[in-house]
Amino acid sequence: MLLFMELYKPISDSGGAPLLALPLGFVVFVSLMKDIYEDVLRHRQDKDENNRKVQVVSKKKVGKGKDKKEVPEFKTKAWKQI
Repeated sequence: MLLFMELYKPISDSGGAPLLALPLGFVVFVSLMKDIYEDVLRHRQDKDENNRKVQVVSKKKVGKGKDKKEVPEFKTKAWKQI
């Protein structure tokens, strides 16, 4: 928006020349590259975290007939499977 306002001669202090285009474009480009880099790092961290092995408690039935009981059982699963 600032760049377009600079191109409008009656309100521009540069006479309508796009003097801010290069510095503003550079700042936007650097910011874009930084955001892409951070997104890639976050994606890698999320992938590692989701594939992390965890212990899950589930109920297991043991015994026969009337003597059946539910006992806790630990299973190893990836976090993303929970």
